[in-house]
Amino acid sequence: MTSCVAQLSGNRAFINGTVLSAASQGLRASALPQHGKFVLVQCQYFRCLGFFDKDSKWRNAQTFQELADVKSWCRIGEDTFTPVN
Repeated sequence: MTSCVAQLSGNRAFINGTVLSAASQGLRASALPQHGKFVLVQCQYFRCLGFFDKDSKWRNAQTFQELADVKSWCRIGEDTFTPVN
């Protein structure tokens, strides 16, 4: 499986180092991690290890409770957060 790295820099969006056109940036902003794959999740007031479940809900990886206020997420080992629309 090939990984995809999405990044924002100023008002430009990149996927795997390629600048996206304005039309495709809307698609990039909605990019979500694979279902069940652990990622770092940024909520309103905290960060935690979480995942996007098969029902398209964000969950805390330790408690499995639903996370209602997810703002962005980041793959483990990376430092760029992807906004959640």
